[in-house]
Amino acid sequence: MASANPEIRALHGIEELHGCEAVAKLVWQVDDREIVPASHLRALQHGGGLVAGAFDEGRLVGFVIGFLARHDPSEETGLHSHLLAVLPEYRRLGVGRALKWFQRRWGLEQGLRWTTWTFDPLQAANGRMNLEQLGAEGVAYHPDFYGTLGGVMFGSLATDRIVARWELEAPRVLRLAAGAAPEPPEGPEPPAALSADVEGGPGDVDASLAGPAVRIAVPEAFTPLLYEQPERAYAWRLRVREAMMAYQARGYRATRFHQDHYWLIRAD
Repeated sequence: MASANPEIRALHGIEELHGCEAVAKLVWQVDDREIVPASHLRALQHGGGLVAGAFDEGRLVGFVIGFLARHDPSEETGLHSHLLAVLPEYRRLGVGRALKWFQRRWGLEQGLRWTTWTFDPLQAANGRMNLEQLGAEGVAYHPDFYGTLGGVMFGSLATDRIVARWELEAPRVLRLAAGAAPEPPEGPEPPAALSADVEGGPGDVDASLAGPAVRIAVPEAFTPLLYEQPERAYAWRLRVREAMMAYQARGYRATRFHQDHYWLIRAD
């Protein structure tokens, strides 16, 4: 039976790094050329990055990797978290969150103050974990960031990504790190720039809203759409892209995820 409390630690030796290759193949089922090889992970570690794993009775069941980064020449060095993978039978047990909290502790021990990563905005579970359970914010949106990847989670769609930024000592992150439950978003529910229609597809984008906050809907379960209703999946990709980029250009950031909607707050 899968354990909800695996051991989380940095990986050691090339054999444990090869374990990351095996987990990645099972999780994403992409072409081998998309799998980060153990030799690259070894070099990443040697250069000061992190490769950590989750172990259940000695078996590697998930991993997270990150490398030192600086997105702007004027900012201090932080960590860019490139990949996080958890075996299917260990999802919904908090293993992914445990890996991220380990990554945060490791970063603070190295004197780092922030971590970034990218995630698919249409994967509601990722939006919920990143913004609600970890306290990160979506600070940018990039269409087709990785090109076509294929596999069970990506299909043939463009790989649009939100860039999450995790300020490791922000007040809200400190509360969540101490075990506090996520608090509901403050204030009244903002108007929707994008909602689902009565058939479960995306409605029309309203790019004219000008208040302090807006909401953008995503499907409750996106991955099945890739195979059962690919045209609807494609429509969601385009409409969410349109809405996110329109409001990002006007200074809005995705700060919360509530009831299958991103809440975007305008930075004043």
